[in-house]
Amino acid sequence: MIDVDPVGELDVHPCDCCGADILVAKGWLSEGERDLGTYKVEWAEGQLEHESSIDLILGDWSEAGQASDRYAVSIVHRLHDGRPQFLVIDAAEKFLPQSDAYGRTMSRADLGEIGMTSTVHAYAEQIVLKDARLYDLTGGWAPERPQ
Repeated sequence: MIDVDPVGELDVHPCDCCGADILVAKGWLSEGERDLGTYKVEWAEGQLEHESSIDLILGDWSEAGQASDRYAVSIVHRLHDGRPQFLVIDAAEKFLPQSDAYGRTMSRADLGEIGMTSTVHAYAEQIVLKDARLYDLTGGWAPERPQ
């Protein structure tokens, strides 16, 4: 089972295109004792017609893990017929090629090559469903707001 562990309070900054408040939520994904990665979700408050984004840094987060053992993934989230949809996009459009946190960015094709596309979609869905700060992004699809 995937655990979603929100970190901190929401950050807020203005949207470049419309001036709406952009909310930013961060957290960790884990499975049992193993850290799977970090996440950051950005969305325009009250502007569900705007796509939101889910950025992940996945890979080896153990004490022995290095940035070269991790990769950045970027996902566009939107509601379609009242249900969340997730689309992996080329993370190089949002991230630097590498950083202290990750060694490479991944495209949709890259994820397909390593068999991670469906896993990444499942992670995104779990984040939206289990981080209570993101409840509005479910479009009412989630049965109830998580605690």
